Order: sequence, then C-alpha cells, then structure tokens
Amino acid sequence: MAERQKKPGQFFRANVPITVGISGILALLVIGLTGAHWWFPDYRDTVVFFSLAVTAAATLSATFYVGTALRMSVVQQSRGAAFGLMARWNSPELFHSRADCHRVLDAFRSSGAAGVSEALKAENVQMNIRHVLNFFEEVAIAVRTGHVDEELLANAFAGLIIRAYNALGVWIAEHRRLTGRQKVWAELQWLYERWHDR
Repeated sequence: MAERQKKPGQFFRANVPITVGISGILALLVIGLTGAHWWFPDYRDTVVFFSLAVTAAATLSATFYVGTALRMSVVQQSRGAAFGLMARWNSPELFHSRADCHRVLDAFRSSGAAGVSEALKAENVQMNIRHVLNFFEEVAIAVRTGHVDEELLANAFAGLIIRAYNALGVWIAEHRRLTGRQKVWAELQWLYERWHDR
C-alpha cells in the first residue's frame, strides 16, 4: 500500500484516535457539578436539582441498555438451542432412525396406512421410529417452553413433523391403546396441531 506524501518538514505521521466513552462524559459531569456546587453557593439548589436529573437520566439509560443486552442474550441462546437441535437431527447417531423415518414416509406416500404398517414390520424399524418420535417430542417441548427460536425450528422441521404425524398418527394411537400411555408423544401432537397450517 502506498504511503501518503509527507509535508515538507514532517518527519513522521501518526493517527491518534480519541474516543470519549459514556463513563468519561459522566466523570466530567460529576467533576463539573461538584465544582459548580463548591464555587457557586447561591445556585446550589439548582446544581443539586440538575445533578439529580442527570442521575435519573443515567439510571434510566443504563437500565435500558442492560435490558437490551439481556434480550439479545436470550435471543442468541434460543437460536443456539435451535441450531443445536438441528445439528443433532443431522448427526451420524440418528442416521438409521432418519433412514427408517424416510422409508415410512415413502411407504405412506405410496400406499397410505397399509404401507406404513408394512414398513413398520421390518427389523428395528419400530425402535428407530420411536427414536424419531422421541426427538420430535423433545423439539415440541423446547418450543412449548420457549427454550428455542420457534421460527428457526419451524423452518427446519415443520414439513417433516407434519408429514411424520400424518403417516404415523394411526400407529401412535394404537401404541397408546396397547401401552395404556395416553400422553405418549402428546407434546408432538400439540406441535403438529400448532404447525399444521404452515
């Protein structure tokens, strides 16, 4: 990068940025108001009033900035939790569960409920489908409790969850009947109903 031309008689060039922060301004105000209180005794009531007004304004500003920072932190945490769930879904440990889920969805698309019943007869498929449904239940609980950014998760999972529940709704109802556990995957059902019209 080419250097700028030096002026005649200039031996070096330096840029010194000067930044005055909020704390510096407040320090100057405190010093100025303290001096005014000391040097102008006839105006002490006015100086005290002005000092209290500045203190109130500074307190309100600080509260606003702290609140904004906390909100941003909560948003970042909820987005991080959403991305964490997306990463888990795509992790190698769920490879077989994802594959069986897509196998069941394909069977439902081609043959309806009968195709799903047939697909679920294959070895380990029901266990893998339970893993998928448990994962979706976790997603639903995270959404319901506000732990995650719902919009991010809806963009990632809404279509899949709706298709999966459409395909497996009959099997889930039968599973509840056979096990006597009427609340199994109830949060997933809630999320399906919530996202149904997306």
